[in-house]
Amino acid sequence: MSLDTVVEDVRDEARARAEDIREAAESEADEIVAEAEADAERIREERLAEVDRQIDQEREQTLSSAKLEAKQERLGARRDVLEDVYDDVEAAIEGLDGDRRRELTETLLDATLAEFDDDEDVAVYTHTEDVDLVEELVEDRNAVVDGEIDCLGRGRRGERHLSRSREQHVRLDPGVRLGRRVEEHLGATVRPMSAVGSSNPEYVVARVRARRGSLYGDEEYRKLTRMGPAEIARFMEESSYGTEINALGSRHGGVDLIEYALNRNLAGQFDDILDWSEGSLYGLIARYLRKFDAWNVKTVIRGVYTDADQSEIEVDLIRAGEFDDRRIRRLLEADSIDAVVEVLEDTIYGDPLREAYAEYEETGVLVPLENAVDRAFYERLLSGLGNDEPTRQYEAFLKAEVDFRNAANALRLARSGADIDPAAYFIEGGELFTRGSLARLARNLDELVEYIADSQYGDELGPALRELEEANSLIAFEHATDAALLAYGDQLGTIHPVSVTPVISYILAKEREVENIRAIARGKEAGLSADEIESELVIT
Repeated sequence: MSLDTVVEDVRDEARARAEDIREAAESEADEIVAEAEADAERIREERLAEVDRQIDQEREQTLSSAKLEAKQERLGARRDVLEDVYDDVEAAIEGLDGDRRRELTETLLDATLAEFDDDEDVAVYTHTEDVDLVEELVEDRNAVVDGEIDCLGRGRRGERHLSRSREQHVRLDPGVRLGRRVEEHLGATVRPMSAVGSSNPEYVVARVRARRGSLYGDEEYRKLTRMGPAEIARFMEESSYGTEINALGSRHGGVDLIEYALNRNLAGQFDDILDWSEGSLYGLIARYLRKFDAWNVKTVIRGVYTDADQSEIEVDLIRAGEFDDRRIRRLLEADSIDAVVEVLEDTIYGDPLREAYAEYEETGVLVPLENAVDRAFYERLLSGLGNDEPTRQYEAFLKAEVDFRNAANALRLARSGADIDPAAYFIEGGELFTRGSLARLARNLDELVEYIADSQYGDELGPALRELEEANSLIAFEHATDAALLAYGDQLGTIHPVSVTPVISYILAKEREVENIRAIARGKEAGLSADEIESELVIT
């Protein structure tokens, strides 16, 4: 074989190998191109789907906002008509004079007195201009005129009658509630509520448990944290808050609408519970709900202190306590802390606030005033409770609430380093602290945290105490005490299922739901992320 032949063979083999390599490279290149094209198509489809989803979401948000705005317009028009009708009715009632007014007043009085036993002494409250008429009408009845109050047709939509012997309350609610006992343009509905006599826990607990099933859970909160204020209002409208959203939608929007709806719903829920309750059960629940009077007093004081507008203060008020609309209005109209104290002089908060006012003037801080309100509330709350086992367990729950309040106050003082006597802010009634131990522990944060961790509350509050040490977060501790109280209330509700404790447990759970929704709405308004908002929620 010649050299030329060998060279040619090598060349042929090289050409063949090069062709194989080229074909393999082309094939691989084709595969890469095909895969790239497939990836590009997939990415394009994903982007198109994402754009479609965003368009659908924006369309839904715009549609929801438009529907809500349209509904607000309709409700506003309806409200204007109803107010005109109400004004006409009120004017007609106010214009009643002579025999017709006497006849209708006598009919209403007889219907009201029929709710009381014959041997009871009943005190009647009426408007200044009607005192002479009512005094004449009650002369031969078991009643006396004992005071004056604004009424429908005389400036206020409602009256209250109080039986001295049984502390039995009867509400007369005229006006738009002109529904059940109406004579021409004058009407009232009468509903007795007794603080003594036989209790009805079976009935009230059954009603409360039915309502507890409608409270929001984890899934609802997760949805809400990913919505804007308009969507949240829409979501609420389709749940147990629908009545309030629809009633307030013509006057408010955004977060304000949510806040007003939450507070009105909360007050309405608790009014319903009082309406269902009788006997000693009514007394226990009514006493606990006065916590909202304390809340409102502190809210007004803070608002006046910071020069907040009246509307800004009012949106935070919860009308679920004992204060009537007239006192709330007077509180909102107060232009100084001293004026607030004056409005409350005839309440359980009057004397404590007057005593604390001197210290407030000296220091310029609100702590003495706020603690005076808390002490007055808890001292009244814990006095004169019953001796049966469920009530003793309920008392233990209340003592835990006092302990947590004292612990939070002590932690605030310990972290502040201020030269303040902690004993002055001690609330009587708990079991965790004495006045002396609180004064000592509040001066050393480490000792205070260790003391709480070693107490009967250590298991429930341990993680929050560690976070308090690591992140200096008092908010986490307060959230932990809220969660612990919720869990404690639920536990007592299962131990004594037919008592006041399941009712109080529901009150706490409902209050927490309102606080969670409020935190979500405010967080959204402030631009917080969903994760940041979720960290502010208390969910058990």
